[in-house]
Amino acid sequence: MSVTLRKNHGFGLIQALFSTVLLSVFTLSGAHLLYKLSAQDSLTQASNIFITSVQQARALAIQNNQSTQLVANDFDWQFGWSLLENNAESLESFHFPKHLSVQAFDINEIQFRPNGMTRRLNPLGDLGLIICNELGQGRHLTMISSGYVSVKKISDGCGSNDKR
Repeated sequence: MSVTLRKNHGFGLIQALFSTVLLSVFTLSGAHLLYKLSAQDSLTQASNIFITSVQQARALAIQNNQSTQLVANDFDWQFGWSLLENNAESLESFHFPKHLSVQAFDINEIQFRPNGMTRRLNPLGDLGLIICNELGQGRHLTMISSGYVSVKKISDGCGSNDKR
């Protein structure tokens, strides 16, 4: 009885299909993680834009010994805001990325006095400013009269589409 061995000439059909399925699963899971990371990064960037504008307005008030204001465009922070000096024309405009939603409650202006303090104890109101992305993730910004802005990650205040 003689046994003949066949040489293997590459992948078989089953092996090729399995490799393709495995590669697509890894690619899709990596793309999903990248999407979630970019959504979180846009929240961080939006928070940083707001904090930078607050710091700039405060520094300008102290430097020029004049009051400065951050005023929400059309009375809504969602549409951006402008930096004004002594209620004059806008010195600079800022905007949140368009795909983010912004909720502000009852405050559409932050005014810094020449000493660097704000006119109100809670310049963003008692409830602050909430920035949300399409995944239901968000940042809750609160501010004290010295211009210090604190940022807290949230998932509750951003609607019912929480997809953590």
